[in-house]
Amino acid sequence: MDFQIIDADYTHENEKPIIRLFGRGRDGKSVCCFVPGFEPYFYVNAKNDPDELGTLIREQFESVKKVEMVQKFESIGYQKSKKPMLKITTQSPKNVPEIRDDIANLPGVKVVYETDILFRSRFLVDRGFCGMGWVSAKQSQDAENIRRDWITCDKTITAPDVRSIESISNAPMKHLAFDIECLPVDGAMPTPETSAVIMISVSFEPAYEGHESIILVLKQIEGMDRDVEMFTDESKLLNRFFEIFQDYDPDIVAGYNINDFDVPYITDRVKILNESGMSIKSTVGRDGRQMSYRKIGNFTRVSMPGRVVVDALPLVKRQYSLKRYTLRNVAKELLDREKRDDEVSQMVEYWEDDGEKIRKFVDYARRDSELALDLILKLQLLDKYVALAQVSGTLLQEVVDGGQTSMIDNLMLREFGKRDRVIP
Repeated sequence: MDFQIIDADYTHENEKPIIRLFGRGRDGKSVCCFVPGFEPYFYVNAKNDPDELGTLIREQFESVKKVEMVQKFESIGYQKSKKPMLKITTQSPKNVPEIRDDIANLPGVKVVYETDILFRSRFLVDRGFCGMGWVSAKQSQDAENIRRDWITCDKTITAPDVRSIESISNAPMKHLAFDIECLPVDGAMPTPETSAVIMISVSFEPAYEGHESIILVLKQIEGMDRDVEMFTDESKLLNRFFEIFQDYDPDIVAGYNINDFDVPYITDRVKILNESGMSIKSTVGRDGRQMSYRKIGNFTRVSMPGRVVVDALPLVKRQYSLKRYTLRNVAKELLDREKRDDEVSQMVEYWEDDGEKIRKFVDYARRDSELALDLILKLQLLDKYVALAQVSGTLLQEVVDGGQTSMIDNLMLREFGKRDRVIP
């Protein structure tokens, strides 16, 4: 089976780490490939007798699975010949950061190398794989007891034998963009504690069941098109959104300012509603993970395992110099498309209307997700990042998130490895 790598991570089965590769095949099917057998490791440079040091490490650290003698060049300086070093293999990836400092402080240790490399990155580097690169996987006849019931991909396989293959084309990716609307309270900005999600517009490329977009509305409105679904219960509206999301199974999840507004708002709102007795399952990851976010300084990171989350706002800011970066101005400047922006007071007025104004409000919501998707596709905002992922070996999500350091680290690791040289 051939597929293009969209994301990678790892899980544990029977107390062993197992790599998961998520991607999409040439046939348009989404894939989750379990790759057992890869183990976490790092290197130790001994001051004197490496054999004696290896015995000491095996005796003192239960999490060490094996110690091997290997020949490597040191990381810095001109050297004529390799020197013996210890390759320390651990039971789990988490053991590496747990024991590295203790091992580094042993009296016979000169220095430790490559102890802060993410396990998934270690795998991709060692196998010569890259983000958005193509691989060929051969299904194992002896597929271990790996839980697959929570994987939502079209195909799930176990393949110890996965090889990189050349291909210049991209798999037929699925793109989904969404935008939410929330009513303000007393003219103030809406908050998840006080304001319901009253509309969610979702746009698709390619279309979903004949729909290029679907709008979910928390109100009954007469005379709406068939792509407008109406609800009287917010929890049912949200559950329907996640049902569409999972059923469509997108590779690229897009929006405009979704990292700082839409995703945090929905996540917090779902939590509040569930605490009040509702039952909303906000599954968005291909591994069954629910919608979440985390703040890192001034940045908000959104992770949906198996997919790539693309906020068009920071991508537009990086590539275009504009006076204002409102969606209205960006759409006019870059797409030559008009977008109506309503004042907060008008939103309430339009929502409470049962005639033409509420229909305009629905169209306004529809336009937001459509424009976000158009920015990604028509401006080809992702093309550069796909190329950077393939050249550097970094996963596409890291590149989109501005991972300059990750790309440099990946390139250095690969080049050092080709020359049998450890890296600090």
